Amino acid sequence: MGKLARLYCIPNISAKFGSSETYYRVLVRNDKGQLEYLLMTNDELIRIRHRVTMNPEDCPRPTLWDTIISWFM
Repeated sequence: MGKLARLYCIPNISAKFGSSETYYRVLVRNDKGQLEYLLMTNDELIRIRHRVTMNPEDCPRPTLWDTIISWFM
């Protein structure tokens, strides 16, 4: 079973010229067991989602339990 996370859209507090005005933030546990935040722009999310469509064998379908739990997030 996969783990669920929630993406939060947050403002870029000190946005420079040409920077994205918002980021998507998620807290993850990395391969060393440490918690870390990841920040992604909308363009990066588009590329990530495209990668999933190109490699569906690496992304199992959500289970019924995943779906039920997601309703409470």
